[in-house]
Amino acid sequence: SNDEGDPYYPVPNKKNKDLYKRYQEMAEKEEGKVTFVGRLANYKYFNMDEAIKNALELFDADTEGMAKKKERPLEKAALTGDPRSNAEEEEDAAEGGGIRGAAGGKKPEQQKDKEEKEKEAKKGTGVFGFIKSMVGKKKDDKAQIYEEVFAKEYDNCMVGAGLSGSVIAERYASVLGQTSLIVEKRDHIGGNCYDYVDDETGIRVSKYGAHLFHTKYDRVWEYVRKFSDWTKYEHKVLGKVEGKHVPIPVNIDTVNALFDLKIKDPDEMDRWLTKEQVKYPDRDPANSEEMALSRVGKRLYELIFKPYTYKQWAKYPAELGPEVTARIPVRNNFDGRYFGDPHQALPSKGYTAIFERMLESDKITTLLDTDYFDVKDRMKCKRLYFSGPIDAYFAHLGWDKLEYRSLNFERKVVKDTEYYQPASVVNHPQADTPFTRIVEYKHLLNQTSKDTILFIETSNDEGDPYYPVPNKKNKDLYKRYQEMAEKEEGKVTFVGRLANYKYFNMDEAIKNALELFDADTEGMAKKKERPLEKAALTGDPRSNAEEEEDAAEGGGIRGAAGGKKPEQQKDKEEKEKEAKKGTGVFGFIKSMVGKKKDDKAQIYEEVFAKEYDNCMVGAGLSGSVIAERYASVLGQTSLIVEKRDHIGGNCYDYVDDETGIRVSKYGAHLFHTKYDRVWEYVRKFSDWTKYEHKVLGKVEGKHVPIPVNIDTVNALFDLKIKDPDEMDRWLTKEQVKYPDRDPANSEEMALSRVGKRLYELIFKPYTYKQWAKYPAELGPEVTARIPVRNNFDGRYFGDPHQALPSKGYTAIFERMLESDKITTLLDTDYFDVKDRMKCKRLYFSGPIDAYFAHLGWDKLEYRSLNFERKVVKDTEYYQPASVVNHPQADTPFTRIVEYKHLLNQTSKDTILFIE
Repeated sequence: SNDEGDPYYPVPNKKNKDLYKRYQEMAEKEEGKVTFVGRLANYKYFNMDEAIKNALELFDADTEGMAKKKERPLEKAALTGDPRSNAEEEEDAAEGGGIRGAAGGKKPEQQKDKEEKEKEAKKGTGVFGFIKSMVGKKKDDKAQIYEEVFAKEYDNCMVGAGLSGSVIAERYASVLGQTSLIVEKRDHIGGNCYDYVDDETGIRVSKYGAHLFHTKYDRVWEYVRKFSDWTKYEHKVLGKVEGKHVPIPVNIDTVNALFDLKIKDPDEMDRWLTKEQVKYPDRDPANSEEMALSRVGKRLYELIFKPYTYKQWAKYPAELGPEVTARIPVRNNFDGRYFGDPHQALPSKGYTAIFERMLESDKITTLLDTDYFDVKDRMKCKRLYFSGPIDAYFAHLGWDKLEYRSLNFERKVVKDTEYYQPASVVNHPQADTPFTRIVEYKHLLNQTSKDTILFIETSNDEGDPYYPVPNKKNKDLYKRYQEMAEKEEGKVTFVGRLANYKYFNMDEAIKNALELFDADTEGMAKKKERPLEKAALTGDPRSNAEEEEDAAEGGGIRGAAGGKKPEQQKDKEEKEKEAKKGTGVFGFIKSMVGKKKDDKAQIYEEVFAKEYDNCMVGAGLSGSVIAERYASVLGQTSLIVEKRDHIGGNCYDYVDDETGIRVSKYGAHLFHTKYDRVWEYVRKFSDWTKYEHKVLGKVEGKHVPIPVNIDTVNALFDLKIKDPDEMDRWLTKEQVKYPDRDPANSEEMALSRVGKRLYELIFKPYTYKQWAKYPAELGPEVTARIPVRNNFDGRYFGDPHQALPSKGYTAIFERMLESDKITTLLDTDYFDVKDRMKCKRLYFSGPIDAYFAHLGWDKLEYRSLNFERKVVKDTEYYQPASVVNHPQADTPFTRIVEYKHLLNQTSKDTILFIE
């Protein structure tokens, strides 16, 4: 922060407040001649939504009584994060419903009725293709359905309607036009991927544990995009260890938090790990205990790896093969992601909808609630694919069963609670709890409900088979079954994790099925498939115009494999800059950048020859919203005069030339609002991606949540606070009391809220860096604005509507100003041209003291920001969150923003803006 440059933050002290009152009195005398609008004209900090609300209300007041034309209805902009399937969305739209569980959406009773109808529908025939279920069927009805299904001969039969069976059936239908019969023991399709909308909360949950899609295989990624829109999502897991939430996999933040260290970079982390690790110089680790010790050493092994492995497997690591703990990443940096694959996303309408699409062909018949072994003698198939447990197929041999671990899921609804825990998945590795992890699905796709829902997972030996147990006894037994399977070649093909007694991630199961189909159909005449429809992938940083141009050129996400190379991006950015210098870009926008004197004169002559209904000074939120309203509602003309060379004010963003990452020129802008009117308004101009902003602070070498919450306090003071009641008691002890008066300044306000220790560690040094004044010199509102939480909620904002525009903010302003009723003049100082402007009404959104500069009064004080741009080559992420504040005095900067985190953008490099 500094005192020079563009004005950002009004400095709220007595001197400035008194001076602003004098300017305000002068502004009142100008009533009827000019209207002052926005943060600079009102000398008040506005969030984006407050600026929009202020502009909308001002327009309403100024146009009261005018005859307004009817606006076209709001087009339904996409909002990624709506948990409904396409069918659910269409039904809700017909009924006027919104996101289920949210205000304006369906009530739980309505949801329940709808779920019941869906369940009933599934019991009939014809749901997503030819799916027939035996649930609730009378004996005669079952016999009739079986008669109908088994009367036919099928090209292929699949045992299991999970990933393996569904993918292979879909391929045979789409590529060869062949028929398939799928027999499924459960009462639903989708295998362990099956998800549904919970009746009580309206939150989409998975029945068999959280499924997070990630892959390094381009073929798999292209395949799954045939069946769904996807939302980019990079999974992060926390572990509750010693009362603290720490990143899992282990990284620098994990080690710093658990052992009170201050490791700063990968080199230091490598040295620390080397000292901790147990060496096996003459051989490889023989089991999971040795593997873990060789990677993280004894302390982390005892704290995390050993107890968690026992809870998961009911065996100590020394009893399991080394592959169990070898699968768990260990990081030497701050990367908090669970997976490192280039493609990571969630299906926007859930996994079940994908299987519906896969199996919708009339070439595929699916029989639910039917055990293959009960009907196998009635099935007529040319080929059989078996995806059940291989030992079940050979049960008639009387051999031992292979061991599997299963999971139990305890469902728990927590009423009137935003979030129960700070992440979707929190592992509980230590022996003080019987469960292994808690999954809170509301975090995934940022779903909305007044309640939240938890699934508490416990491992056991009974129930559906999940995880093959990798010890010598089972490996030897599986080899015997494998030998029997080889003898069945030509009669049956074993496919999937249960049939191969091997744990597959989702992408590995799909890849395995695709490759098996290729091998089994080699040489067959295949029909040409229809080209892949372009499924939406939220997180693509391009504007609509960029996306269309890239599509024409065959490009993908910029910065990603298959996308445009930086040189091409650079050429394109240059062309855009050149285009802006002409006329006619998004409406009638004219820029003076690079214009010769004669050209400038000609453009000014053209623009100022006209009289306008309205003139706006500034093409930021206030000016743009009011101009758009006059154009759309009253059909009136507006001239916007903007000093900068771009529209959008401080919201302006662009795609960085070198990295292909969309960044903001004037600092991170995170949209959030509690105002429904504002939310409906901004959705006219863009698709949005739900996004709940989380900020970390680097304090005493540790990354801790900001605003202060239970995790912050536990990490900084080595406490084990468990719940809001404990946190309230701790805060009460810490707080400084002012019994006879309100806090008089920001120091007293902070002390009254968090006490001296947190004040000295965070509030005092950060305030000085931000304002160049100590908190005692500033009004109480500065530190009153910063939330303090008594729970684990790590979100920076608490508003019901939180999202990012899917194509950036600049694209919103392009849409706002595209009307031919609006002319925008860039690179033009209002005070240089004001005498040439002909307007019936004037709206001024610049600094109020600049408007009255002719009076010769003192200037109002503002704080400004400087942004140092830094590209870090060949790096996935530099820091664990998009925004990391640096409150302490050991660094000159206030925060580092890493835009690659926002919308999970893709690039081989990353880019930082150091403020």
